[in-house]
Amino acid sequence: MTQQNQRQYLENIPTNIQDLIYDAKRTEVIPQIMAHYRCSKPDAIVKLVQIDEKLHEAFPNATFAGPQDLTIEKRKELFTHKAIGCMGIGILFMAALGVIIFLFIDSMITKDAIARKNWPTTQGTVIESSVNKERSLSDSSSTTSTTTTYQARIKYEYTVNGTSFTNDTVAHSNQSGSESQAQEIKAKYPIQKEVTVYYMPDNPRNSLLENNQNTQSSLKLSHGILPLILCIIGAFLIIRSRKKIAAFRETHNL
Repeated sequence: MTQQNQRQYLENIPTNIQDLIYDAKRTEVIPQIMAHYRCSKPDAIVKLVQIDEKLHEAFPNATFAGPQDLTIEKRKELFTHKAIGCMGIGILFMAALGVIIFLFIDSMITKDAIARKNWPTTQGTVIESSVNKERSLSDSSSTTSTTTTYQARIKYEYTVNGTSFTNDTVAHSNQSGSESQAQEIKAKYPIQKEVTVYYMPDNPRNSLLENNQNTQSSLKLSHGILPLILCIIGAFLIIRSRKKIAAFRETHNL
């Protein structure tokens, strides 16, 4: 600590910055702090509060011009506003990342659907048609429940380039559901029925009977609800943080 012109100064902090704080010229001291410490304006405000508090703690009998109300509580308040703004930026980043992931997955699904549209076909015959009943247990904190699903099992045989194959894939999507749905699929493919089989050119074992999946974007509106909500929350927090910091600066003449 040094003393100059009847004012006491902290070491390692430019005296011109401390003089401006002594004179309560906070609007003028902010650019000085930004230039000396090479920091942003919000960081300079925080630095100003810290230097101001150090001066008051080190020299309680010193004379300061203007009101001195930047207490530790006020500094915490400023830190809180800044942290909320950072949180908003983080939420916006997460929302953007979620949208990118959803778009990537959807593009892959659409690409596969388009590829299947070009699969060649051959004639086949249904050799088995039945409905399988499956039960699964789900445990909660207090009860155990049983879920029953039904799946149509349609097995068919077909020949590609003189080689015989069998498969039981009807469509690309999952065929599990209610009993009525499974029975409907079974009725659609009775035993001995002649069917058109779509098969993968590079791997004829990979085949299906229904190749009518929409090749348009399968990204549903519901997939984007969460990222949209995160965007709204993030934007709200950023705007609120900026308003609070601006009001804080105006109140304390920063």
